[in-house]
Amino acid sequence: MSASVRIGADGPPPNVEGRTVVLVDDGLATGSTMRAAVEALRRQRPRQIIVAVPIARPTPAKLLAREVDRIVCAATPEPFHAVGLWYEDFSPTTDEEGEPDSWRQQEEAAEASP
Repeated sequence: MSASVRIGADGPPPNVEGRTVVLVDDGLATGSTMRAAVEALRRQRPRQIIVAVPIARPTPAKLLAREVDRIVCAATPEPFHAVGLWYEDFSPTTDEEGEPDSWRQQEEAAEASP
């Protein structure tokens, strides 16, 4: 059984003890934010921590791989420069766009367009 949990200010954090946790980000430049998240999660004793990013600077990705159970990364290009350079559109995402209902609406609109 899988479950998706959105972490926010709406209540207490989920209990991750003994569970697999997948941390997702838009990319790793320095990896410092992700390392901090991993460190905080480790204290809660999850079964495993998986990091998933589409793009990463090679060295931070290699270092982070030593700290987590698995890292999934589509590309670690050289030269890297910045996460945003690897996106066609790197504009901020609103809270509404991040909601599952919004995803379904976007999929339906894309399927309906010619």
